[in-house]
Amino acid sequence: MKCQYQKCNQKATKTWALVPLCNVHRDKIDCETIDYYISTKEMKYEDREHYLKIRHLTPWVS
Repeated sequence: MKCQYQKCNQKATKTWALVPLCNVHRDKIDCETIDYYISTKEMKYEDREHYLKIRHLTPWVS
C-alpha cells in the first residue's frame, strides 16, 4: 500500500490513526504530535503542518 501523505509515493510501512504512512511521514507526525501535546513550545492546532495533511483520512473526522 502507498503512503497516504499528500504527494508521497513511498510504500506505507506504518500507520498513524489507521492512516498508512511511510517511515518518514510517520516520524514527522509523531514529532509534531509530541510538540503539540507534550512540549512547552505551545504549538497551535493550525500549525500542525503534517497532521493536517492526513486529518481528513483519520477515523474520527466526519
